[in-house]
Amino acid sequence: MGNSPNYSVDWKASSWVAEVVDKDEIEKFMAGLETEMKPICEDLQSMRRWLCLMCCILCLTLAIIGI
Repeated sequence: MGNSPNYSVDWKASSWVAEVVDKDEIEKFMAGLETEMKPICEDLQSMRRWLCLMCCILCLTLAIIGI
């Protein structure tokens, strides 16, 4: 989650996938996936920061109660 996802295709012409679908179709699919996933990834980034903050508050609260 720290870096932006990489949607590039490492095409292997001799793979079994290459027998079923061609590279242009895969690249078109991946470009569409990037468009769909970009807002979701941004939401997950903000949720991760929020969760981290809540965990810190919880640990601090438990430390204060323990003292």
